[in-house]
Amino acid sequence: MKKSLLILLVFLYTSIELILVNATCWDYPNPFRPLEKVPSLVCGLQTKKGRDNRVKVLTPNDVFQFKFTCDVQDRILCNKAEKEFKSAGVLIAKLINFNTSIRVNVTFGNFCKDFRTCDDNIIGKAITARTIPLQDDENVVRQYPQALAKQFYLDPEPQWGDYDINAYFNLHFDNPDFKSTVLHELIHGLEISSGWENYFSDQPVASNPGFLGLNSNQVTFTSLTSSFNILYVFIIVLIIFSYT
Repeated sequence: MKKSLLILLVFLYTSIELILVNATCWDYPNPFRPLEKVPSLVCGLQTKKGRDNRVKVLTPNDVFQFKFTCDVQDRILCNKAEKEFKSAGVLIAKLINFNTSIRVNVTFGNFCKDFRTCDDNIIGKAITARTIPLQDDENVVRQYPQALAKQFYLDPEPQWGDYDINAYFNLHFDNPDFKSTVLHELIHGLEISSGWENYFSDQPVASNPGFLGLNSNQVTFTSLTSSFNILYVFIIVLIIFSYT
């Protein structure tokens, strides 16, 4: 076999693999291992623009929907933890416009038993439950966190997962400010700030929400170009001022 033909075959194989990977929805079941992803299904590449996004914004109380699983017999503690999650979700939704609800699968349990992570200093972790491949205006295919992709009203819609965010919180923790940690981790679950920022590439893959206006104290998600930690700081500052 000629060397040029071999190179061509390798190139074609790699191109096909990239197309298949880009058209795949990925599930992230374990927040403690965010690099471990599972191909959920070939959901198809979304290339068409969605319907008009200028729809009615959900009220803060209707945005975050929690499925709360508490692996402890202390119902008072469980109820307090669930209340803090709902309160944190409302607080975020007061600062960011959402037109589609976000489903969060929360487990409040024993890290040492469930994940063999016996560190009481770890309060909790959250991660996007699924990413969706979308082609943006630059004709670049990127993986969007499902919670944000749902806000675009894609037509046709991809196969959404049951949940948008997976979160696990430790019932044995040594930190009194539980709500602050929940706020922090829900922001990570939305992937507004994540460990996927590729600082050394001119082809960024992390989301860059656009500002409605500095005077509005709200943010809307408009595109997926690059990621800047200043946005994360901006939102956290707004949350702190609202919280205090």
